[in-house]
Amino acid sequence: MKNVLFIGHEAGLSGAPMVLLHFLRWLRANNSELHVDLLLLTGGKLLEEYSHVSDVYILPSKDRGILGKAADHLKKRLSIESKIKPVNLPPFSRSYDLVVGNTIVSLEYLKFFKKKNFQTICWLHELEFVVKSHYSEEKFVHLCSFVDRFIAVSNACRQMLEQVGIEKPIDVIYEFSRTKVTAITDVTFVKDSLGIPPEAFVVGGSGTIEWRKGVDIFLQAALRLSAQGTSIYFVWVGAPPKDVNEYYRQLMHDCRHAGLESRVIFTGSLTDPHPIFAAMDVFTLTSREDPFPLVCLEAASLAKPIICFAGAGGMPEFVEEDAGVVVPYGDVEKLCETILAFQNDTEYRLRTGKKARAKIADRFSADSLSYRLNNILTSSINASVNK
Repeated sequence: MKNVLFIGHEAGLSGAPMVLLHFLRWLRANNSELHVDLLLLTGGKLLEEYSHVSDVYILPSKDRGILGKAADHLKKRLSIESKIKPVNLPPFSRSYDLVVGNTIVSLEYLKFFKKKNFQTICWLHELEFVVKSHYSEEKFVHLCSFVDRFIAVSNACRQMLEQVGIEKPIDVIYEFSRTKVTAITDVTFVKDSLGIPPEAFVVGGSGTIEWRKGVDIFLQAALRLSAQGTSIYFVWVGAPPKDVNEYYRQLMHDCRHAGLESRVIFTGSLTDPHPIFAAMDVFTLTSREDPFPLVCLEAASLAKPIICFAGAGGMPEFVEEDAGVVVPYGDVEKLCETILAFQNDTEYRLRTGKKARAKIADRFSADSLSYRLNNILTSSINASVNK
């Protein structure tokens, strides 16, 4: 039996914690040779689910200041070496064959465990903007020197590491979802519940309501197309910020004063967003930066074409030439043109959506990607044994 420690920054419903949960479930079912511990820097809605597939330890609230407040994206970082030793949790005193940090928030902890001579992996879900919100480039490169191997969730993430001079092994394994997508046969009912006419064309978006996700770009597209008199509705699935910030107030101000309140619908966070996704005709990823978002894969599983921006992350690697359209970065006019092309050509929209759904099964299945992850863990453990 080999001992593996995973480190997660939280147990929330965002992409990285969800992918980690999917993989830990797969490990539980498919690899009986591993004992898995999970260290969480803070809790969240997935905590109970995690407890079914691993032994879970959560840092006491007084010690979460090691990297700053997790809920505030850990911006107030302190040195871990002088702070971590008093933490009376088993992970800090146990021996592990491998320690896997999920997201860059784990880097300080990987440094601690690497100094104990354990093999370390950083599962990287971030790109430049997020990395720089946590670390200076110098600090980031320094912390990466304590990582033996990286798993990047897209080629965009891999390239970001290479551009700052990281020369450690980097494996690209795309993010995946094991969410069971229920077939929705009555989208008219779903539309009615949202106040959308049954014949209306629905453009979807999803994510936390923040600048990086491009919700303002979503609103700009809604404004342009509504001004043209099109029967298009826009639905955004995602939670507003916990603290009503300036960006959120600006969005709501624009929405009201542009007369878009009946055409743009914010559903808030949903436990099961798939009925809403099913009512969408196309899914738009308006993010300015997004490594490889799960929401696009879930929309694709429902045969929805994906529209995304070039240069904004890893989703063009999925969309390519057949599962949607990649438009120039931030080009709202081209975004609107593409939406209209799908609205005006039903056969094109359905064909593209079917390609997106088929691609999930052919190249982005959770089982095949989990199997590859498992092989990386095994080879890293063997490297630890043989060194």
